[in-house]
Amino acid sequence: MAITGLANVQKMLRDKVKTYRNGVRDVVRDTGRGVEFDAKMNAPPMIDGLINGEIVSDKNGYGYSVKVNAMPGSGMMRNMPVYLEFGTGLYAASYVPTLPKEWQDAARKYFINGKGTTKVHSFLNPAWVKNTSPFVYRVREVLRKG
Repeated sequence: MAITGLANVQKMLRDKVKTYRNGVRDVVRDTGRGVEFDAKMNAPPMIDGLINGEIVSDKNGYGYSVKVNAMPGSGMMRNMPVYLEFGTGLYAASYVPTLPKEWQDAARKYFINGKGTTKVHSFLNPAWVKNTSPFVYRVREVLRKG
C-alpha cells in the first residue's frame, strides 16, 4: 500500500514551519528594536548613547537584547543609568515596589544605603511595557496568517 501525496504534505508542513519561524523571529526583532528606540528617546541625553540593541547569537536567531552600558569612569557614576532608571533613596523606595518582580530584583542589586537623592527618570521600563504589551497579539497574528 502506497501513500500518495505524502511528499507534498511534508513540503507543505516544512513551508508552514518556516513561515511561522520567520514571522515570530521578525516580531521578536521588531519588538527589541522598538524597546531600544523608545529607551533612547526616553533617556536623558547623557546616557542615550549607552543604550544599544543586538540580535542574540543562538542557533535560531530569535533573540534580541537591549543593553544599557555603564557610564565611563569609576565609582558610582558608572551606575548612573541604573540610578536614573530606578531612582535612589526615597524616590526608589516609592517607585521600585510598583514594578514587576524581575525589575525589583534588578534594582535591588544596586541598592547601597537608601540615602540617595536621584529622582526617577525611567527610560527602559516604559519602553519595555510599550513595546512588549502587543507582543502576544502580534505572534498570534503571525500564526493565523501562516
